[in-house]
Amino acid sequence: MDFKKTNEKCILAFLTDDDMISFGLTYDEIDYCNEKTRSALKYILKKAKAETDFSFCSRLRIDVLPAENDGCMILFTDVEGIEDSEIQKRQIVFECENFNNAADCAQALSRLEIAVPESSFYAGKDIFRLIVTGAEDRTISLIGEFMDICPSDELEAARTKETMRCLIETDALKILCGKGAKS
Repeated sequence: MDFKKTNEKCILAFLTDDDMISFGLTYDEIDYCNEKTRSALKYILKKAKAETDFSFCSRLRIDVLPAENDGCMILFTDVEGIEDSEIQKRQIVFECENFNNAADCAQALSRLEIAVPESSFYAGKDIFRLIVTGAEDRTISLIGEFMDICPSDELEAARTKETMRCLIETDALKILCGKGAKS
């Protein structure tokens, strides 16, 4: 289990398949109503605090994303003092080396009739990035099956916008699946 403190309010926990086995959980079984999940999250937070000095107040948002080899990534965000509208506008950056991954992701969202968030699409040297805003957890998980999440702070979206070429500024996922108006 590894941790990366992305900023004062966020920490990313990387769990391997061995970590998941030690908790007696799989990604599909993670559910806060499940006692094993609650116990695992408490342990992970305690370990994160010991290793990184991460602390939080009373409100904590927990996003769990699948990772390679049956592991997972857990993003803990201290949302104390953050308005719900700000949480809904949180930007997450995904990355892939192949344009087709992004197109396949958009098609899957369309086929499964999952809510398509605001999104923009960028190209760099041998890399593509998708920035999504206000996505539901289910949508984030599905995108994570096609593209890698960039484990960093909110500045990653700004860096992407400054350093990469914008291919689609708004409604990227809708346009990639053929359901949006091209600009």
